[in-house]
Amino acid sequence: MDLPSTSKHTPQQPDTVPPSIQIDEFDESSIRLWKIFREAIQPLYFMILCWVNPTWARGSNFKDYLESQGVNINEVKRNLSKDQWDKFMNPSFHNTWDISMIHALLPFSKCLAGKNDEKWHKQNGSDPEISLTFLKNKRNETAHNPRIDRGWCSLIINELYELTIKIQGSLKLVVLGYVVNPEDKEKIEREMDRDFDNTRQKIHEIGKGGIGAEVFDEYQREIDFTKKKKLLEEEGFPCLKKILEKLKSINPLNLITGTSSNPNTPVEKIYTEMKLKGESGPSSVPIEEILNHVPHYDHSRFLLIKGMAGMGKTTLVKKINSDWLSKRDDIKGLNDYDILLYVQCRDFIESFKDLLVAFFRDVHQKFQGNEIIEVCLAYKCLLIVDWYDELNDKSSKLFLEVLTLKKSHPISVIVTTRPEFEERFNNQVKSDDTTVSTISLEGIPEEKREDFVRKYYEEFGSDSVLLQLLQYLRKTMHTMHEVWGLPLNLALLTVLWVNKPEVISNITTEAELYWQFHLLSLSKLKKRLAKNPLTAHLPPTFIKINTRKSIEKLCGESFRALQNDEINIPESTINNLSAFSHSLGLPAEELTGAFLKKVTTSQGSFHYSFPHKGIMEFMAALFFPMKLTNQCWGQSVNTATPTKIFEMLLGGSLPENLHKYQNMLIQMISLLHMGDEDEMKVSEDAKIEALELLVRSGVNDKDSVLRVLKNIKCDHSSARWIAQRFKLFDEDTTIQDHTIDAYIALLRATDPPLPNREEIDINLDLNDTDCCKDYLGIWDPTFQIPLNIRSLSVWLKDHPSLDAFCRSLEKTKTKEIKYLGNVSFVWR
Repeated sequence: MDLPSTSKHTPQQPDTVPPSIQIDEFDESSIRLWKIFREAIQPLYFMILCWVNPTWARGSNFKDYLESQGVNINEVKRNLSKDQWDKFMNPSFHNTWDISMIHALLPFSKCLAGKNDEKWHKQNGSDPEISLTFLKNKRNETAHNPRIDRGWCSLIINELYELTIKIQGSLKLVVLGYVVNPEDKEKIEREMDRDFDNTRQKIHEIGKGGIGAEVFDEYQREIDFTKKKKLLEEEGFPCLKKILEKLKSINPLNLITGTSSNPNTPVEKIYTEMKLKGESGPSSVPIEEILNHVPHYDHSRFLLIKGMAGMGKTTLVKKINSDWLSKRDDIKGLNDYDILLYVQCRDFIESFKDLLVAFFRDVHQKFQGNEIIEVCLAYKCLLIVDWYDELNDKSSKLFLEVLTLKKSHPISVIVTTRPEFEERFNNQVKSDDTTVSTISLEGIPEEKREDFVRKYYEEFGSDSVLLQLLQYLRKTMHTMHEVWGLPLNLALLTVLWVNKPEVISNITTEAELYWQFHLLSLSKLKKRLAKNPLTAHLPPTFIKINTRKSIEKLCGESFRALQNDEINIPESTINNLSAFSHSLGLPAEELTGAFLKKVTTSQGSFHYSFPHKGIMEFMAALFFPMKLTNQCWGQSVNTATPTKIFEMLLGGSLPENLHKYQNMLIQMISLLHMGDEDEMKVSEDAKIEALELLVRSGVNDKDSVLRVLKNIKCDHSSARWIAQRFKLFDEDTTIQDHTIDAYIALLRATDPPLPNREEIDINLDLNDTDCCKDYLGIWDPTFQIPLNIRSLSVWLKDHPSLDAFCRSLEKTKTKEIKYLGNVSFVWR
């Protein structure tokens, strides 16, 4: 490459650095050139970008401008580094565009040659491209060569001075050639002359001026910062990825599946497509588009992923973590992040620095103060905050610090929570002038559930027959549609099938699923106690009674954990449980291992927690039937009531709103109605009182109570109470599609005659095939129309599924069936 000629311009270089700062001529020369490129050349380079794009409104989004000019943005992205692309996407970062970045954008400009044109590589008359390339190369050459003496420094300054003159002349010809209006030409020419003159003036002043202490400090900080970034990349990043590799595994049920043979299941092995629903735009959000809801540079934005307990929130974010580690490109934009950080709010990490220490371990010791925070946030960072609903005193401080950091750093943040905590989250972040993008996680779609079970099943390597499990799943897909939408429940089902397949056919509600899992845990515990040296010689009755006492104690602690919104068990509670177990002559480690999960945190420590929020709620619910069928604080069984037990656990009277305990109450009511079969029989009054508590939790209208009934097996007295309490058999009752199966179950459970009437209208919207297929699933050939229904009329379209349904009803010979030709069923 031909170099521009040099003039006799030789800047003076007096040294004005105070004696306290020791620098040699190499330092002084490097600093001088660094300052020239930063304060003189870089602003000029940006002005050149403006001139060669005459229709670009300075300060507006350059990406939008290029797209308006027909430029393929994917081509631009391929021409930029990750850091350059980050700055390109944010209009407020124009002042951070350095020479190399602007040079990469110039080939997409209107007035200059394209990227592959030889004008950028070979000298060709007065074309400006080669001079711009030389200017960029000279900057890179000096930036990467710390041993520049004063003679070489003077030569480079002269070259830069002369090069600006050459670029000025050649650039004028190119830019002004696109301007038609003479007045505009004069205006642009004056502007170019002024800016080039100012640039040369700055080169002259910096070249002959001194290097003050503040300039040296600024230069030294930039050099040190570059070194620290290199340190983080070379030593910190491998450490980060090593820890994230451990955190990508998932196995909430390893207390049953075992901790030695199958301690961890990589999430990618069992992950199955989930249903994501956005609150704006398309209702369905494919996982590959999820990061489009996380703006990279708008500091005021969060992505909130909400879903009920067991819905798969943690599985989803661990999938994101796994894909980032493996550099999979399934999720668009994920590979653009240099750093991914993951924190669970149940952990006790108090600050952002503590979080970085947890992931970068000993590497953080090579940084001073909060230096590691600034270095880390110089990269494109994705932070995942899992389980916002389980914030504790320490993790709350971390979250507040994240809110502060987002004001000055473009951190992308994904937060997961249960729906009941969404309002609290919104209030907290909106108080900081932020807005929230929200996605609802609605579990595994029906067509993907068998796939999930198959994947989860394969992790156990059992000889059990998978086909029978899948057949059961298909058979109950409608009646337990919502239950099987939760990945946790499908995992529980699979674990039960592998260990105790004979109980599966009796499971018709979520509570029965959790109860059978509890019995499985208990049976495993009994087998271990029978082999344990401390208990092997004890009578079975003694072990059974004392085990029940220990479980009852743990269930009480489950309620307190639910009350405090914590899934972790405090160390003090573990110590108390251990002492209690030892007082009963039982090994504490066996009892805690049977029902609690030992969790290793990102900090390397461990704690005990419940396997899942849903299981914790179930165990809290189990405390009630256990107390109702036991001597209760010196009182007889008859004096113990659900309300009194509730008040005892709360340490006072019941709050007005019991919404926080709604899921637990549903589980508790289910257990009370299952007691006849499991030695936990309670009075009818206790069942009705529990239903009243459920009403106080917010289940206080027809629609909501019918939704709840899907998960409760009611006896006749409870069904009659529900029907009367909510007037479900009144003349104005309209039953919606999503509650039809619960309503039928209620009719079956209620002894005739019906409380208020004997004619019920049930309207089903059957306008599309999918709806027909879904709701016809509640019927089977053995279905018997309840005796309290006098006759049945079927209104239907000519559809094969509906015809088959009618034929199955005819075989029952229980009622007269009329065919009316419409689109709904009417029972009379």
